[in-house]
Amino acid sequence: MKRQGPVPGRARLLADDAAGRDAAIDTLRAGGLVAIPTDTVYGVGVALDAPDGLPRLFAAKDRPLDRAIVLLVADLEQAASVGVVSPAARVLAERFWPGGLTLVLAQAPDATLPAALTAGAATIGVRLPDHDCPRELARALGPLPVTSANLSGHPDARDAAAVLAQLGGRIDLVLDGGPARGGTPSTVVDCTGEEPKVLRPGEISAETLWVALEALSATLGEAVRAIGLDAVVEAARRNAEYSWTHDDVANPDDWTVGLGYRLGEGEAELGWEFVCRLVEVVEEDARGVVGAGELEEFCTVAGRAFIERIEAQACRSPAFREALGNVWPQGDSIPPAVYARIRAAASPD
Repeated sequence: MKRQGPVPGRARLLADDAAGRDAAIDTLRAGGLVAIPTDTVYGVGVALDAPDGLPRLFAAKDRPLDRAIVLLVADLEQAASVGVVSPAARVLAERFWPGGLTLVLAQAPDATLPAALTAGAATIGVRLPDHDCPRELARALGPLPVTSANLSGHPDARDAAAVLAQLGGRIDLVLDGGPARGGTPSTVVDCTGEEPKVLRPGEISAETLWVALEALSATLGEAVRAIGLDAVVEAARRNAEYSWTHDDVANPDDWTVGLGYRLGEGEAELGWEFVCRLVEVVEEDARGVVGAGELEEFCTVAGRAFIERIEAQACRSPAFREALGNVWPQGDSIPPAVYARIRAAASPD
C-alpha cells in the first residue's frame, strides 16, 4: 500500500475532558477513527460494530492485515462478553487490572467478532487499561478495538502532536490528554490452555504472575481458580481422601459440595463455570459425587440468578440434564418457583 502523507487540519483536536470524550463517543458511534491517551502510549480506535471500521483503521496505520488488534474493556464483565475467562485468567485480571496485562482468551461462544479483528484466530486479546479515557469510551460503546496511534513501523506517539504528525490526515479526532506515561508495553499472557503462557514479556514479569497464582492457591476457592478442575476430578474418581493446606476433607463429596456453596455464594459467575465444567468432564460413575450434590448447593445459593442459564444449559447438554434430574429441594432453601423451573429444565421432553 502506498503511504499517504498527513493532511494537516483534517483531524479535530480536543482536550481529553468530559466534552471531548462526549465528542469522541459520538465520532466513534458514527464510524470515525479516534486517537486517545492510554496508560502507555496514544492509541487509535474504532467502534467494534462500525461498518468498514476495522479496514479503515488498518488502512490509516498501513497495518498488515494479518496482525490482530486488542480490545480495551471497561471491566472484567465486559471482557467476559467476548472471551472465555478461565479461572487462571480471572485470578490474573483481578490482581493486575487495570494495568499492563493483556489476556489472550478463547472467543466466547456467543461472541460475533470480525475475522479482521483477530486475524482469523479463535482467540481475542483483551486489556483493562489504567487510564480513565479508554475505560469510559469502552463503557459507553462496548469493547473497543485500539492499536497504537502511529504508522506501522514508526515510533509510538507519546503525545497528541506526535499523533497528528503521523495520522493527522487519516483519522477524525484526537483527544489531547497531555504526554503519555510511555514505558514498557503490557505483558501478554495466553490463558486458552491448561496453564497460562507468557507470549510477550512486558510490564509484569512472569515471576510476578506465577507468584500471584501460587499465593492465591492458599485457600480452597482460590486454589480452584489457580489450578483449574483436574485435581477435583481426580479426587472424585479416586473416591479417596483429599486435603488442602488448611483443611482435611473426608471424601470428595463433602469437598465439592462445600466448595460449590462457597463459590455460588461468594462468586456466582465462578460458581456457574465450576459446576458446568464439573458436570461435563467427570465420568458417569462419578457424577453422583460431583454432579448432583454440587448442583444442589449451587442452585440453593445461585439458582434464582442463573435460572435462565440453567435452563439453556439443560437444553444443550444431556449430561447436565442427567445431573439436574438428581437435584432435590432442601426445605425452603430453593424458592418453589425456581425449583419448579429447574425440574422442568431437567426434563425438557
